[in-house]
Amino acid sequence: MRAEARAALIALVLAVGLVDGLPLPSAERAAGFAPWLAAPAEVASRVQAAVLSPFGFVFDWLRLTERWVLFAGASTRRFRLEIAARGNSSQAWQLLYRADDERHRFLAELIEYRRVRGAFNPRTQEPPPGYDAFVAFIARRVLSERPELRDVRVRMERIRIDDAGGYTRTGVYAHERVKRREDVLP
Repeated sequence: MRAEARAALIALVLAVGLVDGLPLPSAERAAGFAPWLAAPAEVASRVQAAVLSPFGFVFDWLRLTERWVLFAGASTRRFRLEIAARGNSSQAWQLLYRADDERHRFLAELIEYRRVRGAFNPRTQEPPPGYDAFVAFIARRVLSERPELRDVRVRMERIRIDDAGGYTRTGVYAHERVKRREDVLP
């Protein structure tokens, strides 16, 4: 291969890599921007896609599929852990622990420990692989310390992270699991 052709090919690869590496927001993320910023972000995203489209076969052929942004913001759709228990099925649930709730802190030191938190804290909209093991573990701890209780319920409330850093409750719950005393204790 001639030196000029090789240099042109290297320049093309660098240019395509540069365009591909631009951390432009997705259309969904850009929709949440201020109006004066959303339109330019959407146009830039479309231009990026148009420039990269002729090279799509190369990305597929080489399996270049990882697209990530260093220091990307977290999703605004998150969860808040809630643990409740009751003495029997005819009683109402008694809230024992709820994340970011100073009145309901039962076993908070254990639950909020960084290595335990990884077992229940979802990184996506699905529970992590260790979630069911965490539920069984926490139910055993609750029922061991509170012998008058029979059932433990663990669930996640869907919350929305606000722009100012707080959150808004939705009252919608996911990943609910109920463990009975006979299920977790001998």
